[in-house]
Formats: sequence, structure tokens, C-alpha cells
Amino acid sequence: MTLVDDWFQKEALPDLRKRLFADPFSAYWFYVQTGMVAQKPLAFQGANLKVDPMTPDLKTLKRHSMEQTHALLFQSKIPRSYIERFRELEKSMTDTVVSIEESRVPPLALGEIAALLTSACNSP
Repeated sequence: MTLVDDWFQKEALPDLRKRLFADPFSAYWFYVQTGMVAQKPLAFQGANLKVDPMTPDLKTLKRHSMEQTHALLFQSKIPRSYIERFRELEKSMTDTVVSIEESRVPPLALGEIAALLTSACNSP
């Protein structure tokens, strides 16, 4: 193991794990960029939901060189197509215009909203 690999394992990785776990915003963007979380079962400190057990966390990088770590991060990265589709969905929501008549209609139940979002995310 090189000096840099030793530093990464003993100092950088534990500090990165601690900081990401403590900051929900950073934890979210780390997940978006890598598909990994700081430490399972939660994505960040104070989260109410547990992540899927198959979601990799920073512990999977222990005992890997910097080169191997880079390869693992690249492999677990969320596919570009997902990010682009999410961006399209997000833009469609911000570009939506509602008339006064439409704004007076009662809102959908949460289950219906979830079903609409799911179908929008899964459509080609």
C-alpha cells in the first residue's frame, strides 16, 4: 500500500464518512454522483427511512487503493440516463402553469401523486 493509500484509509475515508453522514445535503449529492451512502442503514444522520440493503456505503471502500476506489465509485455511479430523465421531470414540474380554474380543484391524494410520479419516472 502506498503512502497516499494509507492516508486515504486512515484519515480521509473516515473523515469523509463522518462529514457526509452529518450533512443531509452533501449526503444526497454524494448519492446522486456515486450511488453510495456514507453508512447504512441510513443515508444521513437523522434520516427517517433506511436505504435499501443493496445500496453500497463507504465501508465497501475499506482496504482498497485509491485506484481501486476510483473504479468502485465509477461502477456504482447512478446511470447518466437516470439523471437526465430526473432533470427532465424536474424541469417539467417547474415549467407547469396552472390556470385559476385548475387551482380551485382539490389536490390529488398523496397515493395518486406518488403513482403519477412513478409512472413519469418509468416512462421512456
